[in-house]
Amino acid sequence: MYANLLFLHSWVRWAVLVLGAVAVIAAFQDRAAARRRVLPFVLALDVQLVLGLLLYLFYSPLTRGTGGGPALRFWRAEHPALAVGAVLLAHAGNVVVKRAGKGRGLAGAALLLAALVLVLIAVPWTRPLFRH
Repeated sequence: MYANLLFLHSWVRWAVLVLGAVAVIAAFQDRAAARRRVLPFVLALDVQLVLGLLLYLFYSPLTRGTGGGPALRFWRAEHPALAVGAVLLAHAGNVVVKRAGKGRGLAGAALLLAALVLVLIAVPWTRPLFRH
């Protein structure tokens, strides 16, 4: 089960990154298009969070037990905190984009960009980019 969840979590990140880039570009360019483009990004992030929580809480050997020192700090604290922060920012950005009036369109785009930046920071780039 661990290997399957890790595989899915690894591949869904690419959907999150692509959909996030599309959502951010749409939010900066056109509010009408952004409304259609933001929701898939938010949903992909939600799926990624659920997969990550399953790994974190039940299946990952990296998050079980004590000890491990600073090498495991990324997996036990930083990675999940960045992921939750990205999801919160993306949901806030989605709300702002949907309700965007005069002068508020850029606020939603900025929130979505911040979410995407957190995702980029949270990705473990030293691990295999494509799991099989």
